[in-house]
Amino acid sequence: MALNKNVPRCILCGQTSVVLLEDLVNHDGWIIGEMPSLSLAHCHNCNLAFLEPATSLEEQWRWYPNSYSARSRKFRLQSYLFGLTQKRSVRRLISEYGIDVRVLDFGGGDGSWCRSATKAGLEARNYDPFVKHRGDIPERDEIDVDLDDPKYDIVRLEHVLEHALDPKSLLSQCKDLLSEGGVILGNTPNFDSWSFNVFKKNWGFLHAPHHRSLFSQMSLERLARDVGLKVQVSQTRISSCWGHSMENVISRRLSLNRIGHLRIYPILLMIGQLIEFVTTIQGRYGSEVHFVFWKESTH
Repeated sequence: MALNKNVPRCILCGQTSVVLLEDLVNHDGWIIGEMPSLSLAHCHNCNLAFLEPATSLEEQWRWYPNSYSARSRKFRLQSYLFGLTQKRSVRRLISEYGIDVRVLDFGGGDGSWCRSATKAGLEARNYDPFVKHRGDIPERDEIDVDLDDPKYDIVRLEHVLEHALDPKSLLSQCKDLLSEGGVILGNTPNFDSWSFNVFKKNWGFLHAPHHRSLFSQMSLERLARDVGLKVQVSQTRISSCWGHSMENVISRRLSLNRIGHLRIYPILLMIGQLIEFVTTIQGRYGSEVHFVFWKESTH
């Protein structure tokens, strides 16, 4: 139940929102300095959830250490599984769109996906706009910090939208980078999931303070329409969220100070995958939304 407290208007539709959760915590230690005081607001009009108060991109980057999970090579099992996922993603893209496409991995971090794509024969480029705000990302020489003018057939947004301070502006920028008939594809946490309703503050994809906006299928589709994109696909899929969430519950109840995963995480992940399967086949309740947005041809 929402708390009886008004907050600033929704960053997507402009309607008044309410606070769902207060005094959010950072569970996994991927943060520099003290955790800011943050709340999770919810807009009933478009079903978007977002962190309050808003912060600048420079402030956000103060909270990202080099060991942040998206760029870390500390955990061998995690890195190995992540590599397999990247390769499977490349194969899936090629099977659906072919090999003769230009791909931009927008927000691609250390460039690992692009390296896999290039080895498979794709023309792929990695671009991470967030790198401009810090200079100590590993393998920085493999990350483009400026974009030129070429158009791309595919722009990937793999777990990027939730980090954006202004998702509408970011998606509009990606639209401008597309050739006619091009697609934007990616994944983002699903706020409208069973896992969020079960775990609340311990939800694995809440990930405060790093995830600024949490979308549902409804808010994600509205975002696409607002910037003039057609929604080709919007569906939930299996993710690692239940495993992360159970790990967060254990950490809080045992008052564990951790950086990254617990040793029992692989077991929690396997259990969580079974639960994810059940919730995902129920339609909109999976922990992650996969989306494909299409830029309509003007001819």
